[in-house]
Amino acid sequence: MLESISVHLQNNSAELKELTTQNKILASEVKELKKSNEQLSYELRKQGLILFGLPESDSSKETDLESKVYKLFEKQLKIQNVEIDTCFRLGKKTETKLRPVKMRFVRLRDRNAVWLARLKLTKPYHLNENLTPEARATRKILIDARNAATDDRKDAKILWSKNLVIIDGESFHVIGGKLQKLEMLDDKADENMDIENNGPFLENHRTSRGRKPKKVTATKPVPANRHRSC
Repeated sequence: MLESISVHLQNNSAELKELTTQNKILASEVKELKKSNEQLSYELRKQGLILFGLPESDSSKETDLESKVYKLFEKQLKIQNVEIDTCFRLGKKTETKLRPVKMRFVRLRDRNAVWLARLKLTKPYHLNENLTPEARATRKILIDARNAATDDRKDAKILWSKNLVIIDGESFHVIGGKLQKLEMLDDKADENMDIENNGPFLENHRTSRGRKPKKVTATKPVPANRHRSC
């Protein structure tokens, strides 16, 4: 009887070990698939921008939408010779709100040229990057922290290329939805940092050379504050 129970337990232990191994393999495959999906999403989004404020025509189909966008770029951004691959409105049409226009450029350099010139746009026009929900959440944390620090009369800037907020010369990174302070190898100000200018999709952007995070030294919660656009 005891021998039978022992054999049964051994069989169960072997099955449990096999199931545990299979679960680890599946977990690893899911992780790889998630990484691949994130990379694919990045590749699809990095050549896109979202334009707000462009008036809509009364007709159900805007056959001249792409032409309107080109004219706006030429008139306000002084940019020509860029090529849009796809261009369409987001959401359902309403009488009270203009729908944004989602664009995907043929070449990344065209997208970057438009993005870098975006500050020339006058109201009600403005451009946003085509970010993932995760990137938007991270960006909101950075903006809220920057805005709260500015309200407290502190010098605060955002280094978009590295998802850092710089408060009175100290660097903070978003980890787990909170700001964590980073010790930098060189604490001196770097005038070559692209502050408030580079989006996460810009290639060959300027960054501070030779600087790497040394270690996490403290945790600082993000102060509650109203959201303001950057």
